[in-house]
Amino acid sequence: MATSPQIIAESGQGKKFRIFQVFLMIISVAGLCLAIYATTPFGAGVSGDAASNLSTAENLLRGKGFVDLFGNPLVYWAPLIQLSWQD
Repeated sequence: MATSPQIIAESGQGKKFRIFQVFLMIISVAGLCLAIYATTPFGAGVSGDAASNLSTAENLLRGKGFVDLFGNPLVYWAPLIQLSWQD
């Protein structure tokens, strides 16, 4: 026998089913908020190295020089070293 929302609502378990739906919605929204919060600083899937490179490029475009996102000179890698890392 298949159970549909109407059959569940007609039985005594309609309220429990509705509470369960609300619980799932709350958990889903909380997970979505957590994912958005975790990916906001630099974007989804951006590693620390990529964030440093992107911020250095932005600083170069703004005329601030070859500095990273904290304002420190980028001295970890030679300029354009990433071009040699192609697969």
